[in-house]
Amino acid sequence: MKRITKILSAVAAAALAVTGLELGVGSAQQAEAANAADFNPGYIVSDAQFYNDDAMTAAQVQSFLTQKGANCSTNCLKDYRVTTPSMSGNARCDAYQGTANQSAAEIIYNVAKACNISQKTLLVLLEKETSLVTISNPASWRYDRAMGYYCPDDPSRPGWCAPEYGGFFNQVYNSAAQYQRYAQSPNSWNYIAGRTNNIYYNPNASCGYGPVYIQNQATAALYIYTPYQPNKAALNNLYGSGDGCSAYGNRNFWRLWTDWFGSPTASVSNDKPATEPSATPKPASNNPQGNLDEIKVNSDMTVFVRGWAFDADTPKASIRVHIHVDGKPYASIAADKARPDVNNAYSTLSIDNVGFSYTTEPLSAGEHKITVYAMNAGGGKNIAFATKTVTVKEPAAATPKPTATATPKPSATPKPSATATPKPPLTVVPSQTPKPTATATPKPTATATPKPTAAPQPSATAKPSATAKPSATATPKPTETPKPTATTTPKPTETPKPTATATPKPTQPPLTVIPPVKSEEPTATTSPSASATPKPTETPAPTATEGETSTFAPSKDDLTADTKGAIELPGASFAPGDQITVNVGKEHKGESVKVVVFSEPQDLGDLTVNGDGTVTVQLPDTIVEGEHDLAIYDADGNVIGWHDLTVTTGDAAAGGEATDAGTAGGTATDAGTAATPSATLSPSASASTDDNSTTAPLSVIPRSDQSADETQADASGLAVTGPANVTPIIAIVALGVAAGLGLLLVARRDRMEV
Repeated sequence: MKRITKILSAVAAAALAVTGLELGVGSAQQAEAANAADFNPGYIVSDAQFYNDDAMTAAQVQSFLTQKGANCSTNCLKDYRVTTPSMSGNARCDAYQGTANQSAAEIIYNVAKACNISQKTLLVLLEKETSLVTISNPASWRYDRAMGYYCPDDPSRPGWCAPEYGGFFNQVYNSAAQYQRYAQSPNSWNYIAGRTNNIYYNPNASCGYGPVYIQNQATAALYIYTPYQPNKAALNNLYGSGDGCSAYGNRNFWRLWTDWFGSPTASVSNDKPATEPSATPKPASNNPQGNLDEIKVNSDMTVFVRGWAFDADTPKASIRVHIHVDGKPYASIAADKARPDVNNAYSTLSIDNVGFSYTTEPLSAGEHKITVYAMNAGGGKNIAFATKTVTVKEPAAATPKPTATATPKPSATPKPSATATPKPPLTVVPSQTPKPTATATPKPTATATPKPTAAPQPSATAKPSATAKPSATATPKPTETPKPTATTTPKPTETPKPTATATPKPTQPPLTVIPPVKSEEPTATTSPSASATPKPTETPAPTATEGETSTFAPSKDDLTADTKGAIELPGASFAPGDQITVNVGKEHKGESVKVVVFSEPQDLGDLTVNGDGTVTVQLPDTIVEGEHDLAIYDADGNVIGWHDLTVTTGDAAAGGEATDAGTAGGTATDAGTAATPSATLSPSASASTDDNSTTAPLSVIPRSDQSADETQADASGLAVTGPANVTPIIAIVALGVAAGLGLLLVARRDRMEV
């Protein structure tokens, strides 16, 4: 019915054109010159005017071009023709049927119909960007960049446009599709309708900015496309130049529309969408509507919501849905999932993509109020179409899981039963320790020295010294441990009886390793102790290898129109060294991304997306002033999204959020975090790089009268004085000192007994 109504309107328009009257054009062309006092920066053009694809017929567009280009004789837009390609339909525009030798007027008319935008809008944009409508004998470059699409204000490349979007048809079609993109995701850009926005007067940020309350989506779209408002000087000379801080794009759009077609905010009689009279539900006038089909609390304390939403003012476009938790904004998602059932129920809809579903992060235990808003895309206002209260509970039976973990693993400890090998040397020591309890202390001292000479046998015990790992299992069998000497590690308490027991007390576990065994095979004794140091040293290694990406080669060609604006910046202008919080999207949380700033690609490093979907990026201090593009790539080198920004050295740069230094997502923080065990080694860096380091056992040789702190200090000192292979020498010296002390004590006792 909508198509029939439009066809009838076109027929009526053609009939009027034959009589010399032009619908929507004739009266506007007679309009008086624009008055700067009527300019409202927050309401430049109405949505009804901007998106009215019935504004003009192809014949009316041709007549308009002929009239405005009357003084043009060469390469004129009124005479321009080109073969156009066919374009398949998408979320922004209907299918476009390409034709050979198509005129500029036919292209303007057909693109406007396909992308649901006014033919007047396209004509004004053509004049605003390149003066193609009125200029005499335009150069070829004006057709290549006709709508200024993908032609950034880059001081380093003045006049540059992306070549893949060059040509009259590409410029008109992609520009119209881009304005539909703004309308479909109104809250994803720097300038948003329904709120006050700070808008600069000039690309030079030092010229300052002013607050503008943007009243509608079409005006917001103009600022997204051309992000400057006219200053007082530009308005004072409406048909000329202002001062060094003036910008003219949006001023000229308003002035041209007013001069050509009358007020850009005037009402439009044929803008109301036609609907078939039927028994099907009808959407509320101008306001979006939606329905919450399902809401549930998951076992992991997250909340799942599902439903649909659309706005009758934009029947061909999806809208966004905002989710609030406990009265605060929580998430913004697109209602773009296929819901043919909704499309069938509402005759005004032209697409199936109006559904949404979303799962929150885990919420705290207790009651939470979930409110779902449909975001307005045309006339009207945002509406809250569902409010539900849910109760989130702590997950049950979470504790039993850890209970079973500790017990089964120790059961495997019988495997080190091979430690029976230490029995011969160890049994000799305890067998003689009871005898010298009273007076025979000289005997153990004498036997202690010859027995160490048989160190080659205990050297094998150094290999099973891995029993230090299952030493915890020795506690279950304390009764048997005295006999099987392998339990000497848990029972060093009996060794203090001999005179040389001053050494073992502070170093209970290592005493089983310190005998002359070390002199034969020190490396074997150190393998268990060294096993503690390799673990921390391994952690930095992966971080280095993960960062090595030799194949990543970002290019300006990666930045396509489809990914522009898929990320959000907190502003439009920044200074060198600023930290910018970039909204990548919660769907990318935890992912590793790469950040690149263009013109010349500068890799700003790899970051991890935070739980709220953001990363913090720091602009280089050396970045040049001017227009740049900031791109976010995924781990595979694909562009997630990109956004243009202005870098200025002036004090008025805005948009960068100041954050704490060092929080920009880098995972490699303190090197000491992973190397805490080696922190006792002080300046010795070799301990963390050698998996076979023997510095750790050196901490076992303190005096018996030392405190724990002193022991650690001595261990650190020993580790620094020499390389790891000094350990056996130090061990032998220590044993010699211990033996000497034993002999002196025996001699003193003998004297006392005499």
